[in-house]
Amino acid sequence: MQIQIKNSGEFHSLLTALLDELVDARTHLTLYKDLVKAHDEYATEFSQSWTFWSLTLSAHIDAVHLRLCKAYDQHEKGNPTLNLRNLLHTIEANLYLFDEANFRARL
Repeated sequence: MQIQIKNSGEFHSLLTALLDELVDARTHLTLYKDLVKAHDEYATEFSQSWTFWSLTLSAHIDAVHLRLCKAYDQHEKGNPTLNLRNLLHTIEANLYLFDEANFRARL
């Protein structure tokens, strides 16, 4: 389903929100991987505070899953948000936003 947009500014706001979700997912995944990698070097410290670290690791993975689910979500709600699927439909319905003049104006 495409999202009805009025102008390139509105599209930019939607696209920024989607990109923020994906960037946040990547950030949390990087933090998770770095913590897992640090476990061998700091095994004593991890074991002395395992409850904290296990909750922290779980929270980072949950954050990754949540943000990816939002980006891929195809459930139609009352006020649809931009996801990867309707991004393509919205672009297809608003190709004029990507002509040379509009593209240069955004730059």
